[in-house]
Amino acid sequence: MASQPSLRSRMQTAAALYYERLPYAVQQEHRDLFKGLDKNGDGRISKAELLQAGYPKKSFFSFLDTDGDGLLDFEECKSLFFLMKNKAGVCDGCGKPLLESYYGCVECHAFDLCTTCYGARNKLQPGHPHPNFVQRKPMISTVMNELTDQVECSVVSQPHAPRRSSGLLRFLKKEEKKEKEEEEEAEQEEEEESECSIM
Repeated sequence: MASQPSLRSRMQTAAALYYERLPYAVQQEHRDLFKGLDKNGDGRISKAELLQAGYPKKSFFSFLDTDGDGLLDFEECKSLFFLMKNKAGVCDGCGKPLLESYYGCVECHAFDLCTTCYGARNKLQPGHPHPNFVQRKPMISTVMNELTDQVECSVVSQPHAPRRSSGLLRFLKKEEKKEKEEEEEAEQEEEEESECSIM
């Protein structure tokens, strides 16, 4: 199991690479979301602002706040967007994102624990009524590995550009296709509204 600092570092690297590869329109959506979370408009997000947005676990904020200044700038929020986009789960014990193997309740399917909290599950307050858990691997772990592997490959194979894995290529193509379809739908709606106004 990776330590929290190294795991967070890998996640940040993956989040930055992920953002760089997004279409410009999607990048702008992320910037707009950041502005929406930044209620007082100071260019940074406080813990209170993030809690208001629906992230009740303080450990989640601490995990994102890499410099420990109690605020999230846009670079740190890239990790937040990366976690949201890839639907990362959150440990029901400590509140940190589940980025590697974790344990899920097989009875209620609504209670997940990171490996650390699973080892101390009998001491959790409040406790969980079901005793049976199964080890699982989050999808975001695969995405992180594919992105960070590109960095390692680029260091070894410079000046050759690293190859994108087939899984990442499929994902990016899907995002581009989705954006194109949304643009076409918007254009079609505008044309229909224009026709209706003429009639």
